[in-house]
Amino acid sequence: MTRQREILNAIRLLAKERIPEIRRNYIEQEEKNFLRPSLTIQPLVTDYRDSGPNLRFVTRHYLLIVRVALDEYGKEPVEEMLDLQEKVVSLFACGYLRVGDRALKAKVSSGGTERQEAYVDLTLSYLDDRGLEEEPLPLMEELIMNWEKGD
Repeated sequence: MTRQREILNAIRLLAKERIPEIRRNYIEQEEKNFLRPSLTIQPLVTDYRDSGPNLRFVTRHYLLIVRVALDEYGKEPVEEMLDLQEKVVSLFACGYLRVGDRALKAKVSSGGTERQEAYVDLTLSYLDDRGLEEEPLPLMEELIMNWEKGD
């Protein structure tokens, strides 16, 4: 079973490895005085669909918020913000995110900019077990077979 925490850690490690200029990764809410440049990973919605007796199809949606260092006027340089946004989008260009021994299908798009932030929309889809512990079925106690000779 793939847990939310494992996915968040995989995103953080991938960003840290491939985009060294990001000084800090945050989950959901960042501190008041956060470091810049930074990436905030905000889990949004998780959908579960039935996919068999022991499986379910999971779709997880995330909002990745990109922030760059402020200039001398206290504003984010738009070009730098867009460059960093493109680098975050390119993290998932291969079409999947490796989480442990799994490769979760990734769909990513730039979600635009607003004030001092740029956004990246990330959707991960995968099959997962239900995590149910099954009771073992009782063993067969008796087997009765009738054989008849045919013509």
